Amino acid sequence: MTFFRSMRNYLYKTNNYEMKSEEKGVRNFFVRSESIHSGAIGISRRANYLYNIEHPNHKHTKAIIPIHGNATKVSQRAICEIALMEAQKSKGGRPRTSFAQEICFSPPKGQSATPEQWKEALKAMLLVIADRTNLSPNTVARNSYSVVHQQENEHLHLSINKVIERSDYRKELTRPSTTNALKREWNRQCQIMFGLTPDTYKPKRKSTKSKAQRWEELKIREEALEKEEEQLKAARQNLKLFLAQCQKWIEAKLLGNTKQAKRQENRMHKTYTAMQESSFTEGLEVADAAIKGAEQKTHFKLKPY
Repeated sequence: MTFFRSMRNYLYKTNNYEMKSEEKGVRNFFVRSESIHSGAIGISRRANYLYNIEHPNHKHTKAIIPIHGNATKVSQRAICEIALMEAQKSKGGRPRTSFAQEICFSPPKGQSATPEQWKEALKAMLLVIADRTNLSPNTVARNSYSVVHQQENEHLHLSINKVIERSDYRKELTRPSTTNALKREWNRQCQIMFGLTPDTYKPKRKSTKSKAQRWEELKIREEALEKEEEQLKAARQNLKLFLAQCQKWIEAKLLGNTKQAKRQENRMHKTYTAMQESSFTEGLEVADAAIKGAEQKTHFKLKPY
């Protein structure tokens, strides 16, 4: 299941949370842990999305409040750590496609916390992760960032890198036991902040929309997410093509093959322009770094893009 489909399910569940029986409580307050895929593009795009109040999905979001960490620096640290790890591999294998794990915490619908309360709750969550990974809380905090979306279903997004100080923690971060430990701690934090426990909380019934209307809204959201996934796939293909063309340009320059170098430079320019026109421009950072590296390696300047 992709991250987008999981978020689709999250939106449906939270919008219909109150349809559960009024006679029963809930097992846990909402915690969802998902891998962020698509490599460097994926984590950069996800960070931009989480902080973009103008995104269409955030039209009902009143405010976006950073809680801790710098998303750009944390994402760049993840890219560098994994690049170093891949370079030190003695054997081949598939390249890593998931650089970070994202965990979403949401209190019962209608409940809202202050930034100070979110910070205190976050400290407790980072302590759980530190315990599960055998890292210090400061190290966990340095390799993660979090942001709160204030809306009807207020929630906090916590993103943490899977490779920290040249060590791989994807197993520890993705284990169900880690998610369950976070759920237990989140239940405790909801009791501290709102005085609510899963056993005593009674979801409210909602009768303003029919089931058919809700499914129609869900279908529209799903189609929009599928369209975004197609655009992201095209962006990844363009970046992969650009890097291959860049490598061929380097080889042609080093061999003195002027005709081949010119051909690849024109192709690079065309691919770069396509990347600029795409809705997802995060791959341009990787492309710019590749251009700089190619120029340093060959001592030739590429024409401006």
